[in-house]
Amino acid sequence: MKDQDDADPNRQVLHEGKAHWDVSDYGTLFVPPSDSASTILSAMTKEERTNFNTLLASLQTWHEGVSETPGLLFHPEARACLWAAALAKIADHFRLIRQDGRALFFIGAAWNISNYPVFAYNAALLSLNEGDAARAKNLLRSYLAEYQKVLKSATMILINPEITEQELNDLAESARARLIALEGV
Repeated sequence: MKDQDDADPNRQVLHEGKAHWDVSDYGTLFVPPSDSASTILSAMTKEERTNFNTLLASLQTWHEGVSETPGLLFHPEARACLWAAALAKIADHFRLIRQDGRALFFIGAAWNISNYPVFAYNAALLSLNEGDAARAKNLLRSYLAEYQKVLKSATMILINPEITEQELNDLAESARARLIALEGV
């Protein structure tokens, strides 16, 4: 879902004497956005993959309905963000059933493919629960370095269109406090 006004002019290609936008890397949400995303699939159980595909189908259907575009194709960065949203939903499930290790895998994967800072923050909290303070510190620092980009990124907005600047700032304040506490240990 890349706006053509924002498109890279180098992505224009000539075909039969006419200029076209190169969308060869666009795809539905069922197309992995990257090689690392494909690797995530291979680390899932059959049930997790089924649930993940159900979440992707729901997101694909919703975006097609909103845009009134059946078979809507997404830029790889947009696919990565929407995949991350689905991975985060699975992480939430594992957190609710107190399987923090598995929740950490999914939220970490969401952070790795999308660079959405809220996922780094959530992965930091789960890392603390798992006793990995060093990883938690790195993730909290990542959140603090990246959180101000969220509202400026059209692709990151896909993950949570309703997040506010105040919510991001509140998480930043919490991240700073947690880092101070961790560095004092």
